[in-house]
Amino acid sequence: MKIVFQIMGGLILWGSHLGATDGTPTESKNQVIVIQDPKGRGPQFRKERNEYVESGSDAIQGSPEESIKAAYRTWETACKEWKNEMIRLNGKSLIQASCGAPKRSSENLQSQKFYTYESQARFKVRVGGK
Repeated sequence: MKIVFQIMGGLILWGSHLGATDGTPTESKNQVIVIQDPKGRGPQFRKERNEYVESGSDAIQGSPEESIKAAYRTWETACKEWKNEMIRLNGKSLIQASCGAPKRSSENLQSQKFYTYESQARFKVRVGGK
């Protein structure tokens, strides 16, 4: 059974290949159920404090290594360090920090092949207030 959840501004979209509660497949394999918050509330921020969300991105890159596994481990280490730094700098104001999906690249130097992983990290921080 494959379940997908997606939250978009007060809407929760839910899709499943199984539509009936007893586990039997329905005629339509792509069934979508939409549930909307009756009050239509999005993220709650206090307007009197002038709070808003600031989004941004950073590049995360591991060091070049001869082994693919070693290159991936250096990217994982860089990701963990970036997340810890974001938490240290922003504390409770940090809403989201994601390292993104790593992409592998290779480079030949002096008859040796080196691998590097890098990704585009994204973050959201609550800004403003007293």
